[in-house]
Amino acid sequence: MPDGRQDAASSPTARAPLVAAIAFAVLLLAGSSVVPMPPGVTDTGGALVTYYREHHDAIALQAWLTMASTVPGVVLFAFVADRLASVSRVVFVIPAATTVALVAAGLLVRLGLARHPATLDAGTARALADVEAYWAPLLTFAIVTQSLAIIAAVKNASFPRWLGWISLVLAAEQLLETATVFGDHGFLAPGGDMNWLLGPGLYAIWILGLGVACSTFPPPRAPDR
Repeated sequence: MPDGRQDAASSPTARAPLVAAIAFAVLLLAGSSVVPMPPGVTDTGGALVTYYREHHDAIALQAWLTMASTVPGVVLFAFVADRLASVSRVVFVIPAATTVALVAAGLLVRLGLARHPATLDAGTARALADVEAYWAPLLTFAIVTQSLAIIAAVKNASFPRWLGWISLVLAAEQLLETATVFGDHGFLAPGGDMNWLLGPGLYAIWILGLGVACSTFPPPRAPDR
């Protein structure tokens, strides 16, 4: 006799979270790879002007790819939220929306700087780039909160234990990254190496983990709504 659970797990609907997770991660990583890292917070306004003159077309593509990733991202997060208890769902969804808002705000600043690169003033570029540099440090708080919601859900058997461990590692790493809010140069500079060396890779692994878990791990029979 066919196994109904296996049939359900192999259905297109069951695979949807994993497909959404893969599309989300691929588009995010593609967006981050089409443009090199901008000059840091200690670089001159002149260096920023040169950067935006050289990469203004690629920055538009970066913004498109990054915001396009939010479409499969919303699909994935909807599947995740459907497994969460009422409190955990709010703790997960609000930071998810905050993440999109912060990324969009950073991209808007970057797009604005790239809009008229031939007439971009060095002082203006430096001031606006300083604002843009802080979206990554602030984003860490939202990711920590989302990770904690998943850890709580693991305790309720809504997700597998291995996802809880990945969420714990991500939360710990992102918690360390919050220190970049106070940094002003070097490794701790906001929007610098500490924000980009490890965090994006861990986040992509976590996203794929969410997709795998939602596609293969059966939810509780009667979740606490």
